[in-house]
Amino acid sequence: MLEGARMALGAKGYPLSVHELIEIMPQFGARVGGEKPAVNLSSVLSKRGCGFQSVKWHGRHAWWFVDKPLPDAIALFEESESQTSQDKLSDSNPKQEDRENAATLNERTDR
Repeated sequence: MLEGARMALGAKGYPLSVHELIEIMPQFGARVGGEKPAVNLSSVLSKRGCGFQSVKWHGRHAWWFVDKPLPDAIALFEESESQTSQDKLSDSNPKQEDRENAATLNERTDR
């Protein structure tokens, strides 16, 4: 269970709530059982977690690594916004092929 939490947090790159961890951990071969999975996982992470800490992340409780600083939320946001902007730019800028086709059409209509 601990290795599944470690892998999930590492893959996401930012703190996750206990409920997010429970949802994601099966992707890494770990499941949380019992009648109250959230209580079980929190208990394991806090008592035997060796390397996990409960932190406040975006106004809620989440789990993160003890030996890693919290990710810079602004940098994460800017990174995702930058990718979105790049995608929009590539969609709005005509590609070289489109410019060549337009030039060919202009040449034909100018004759």
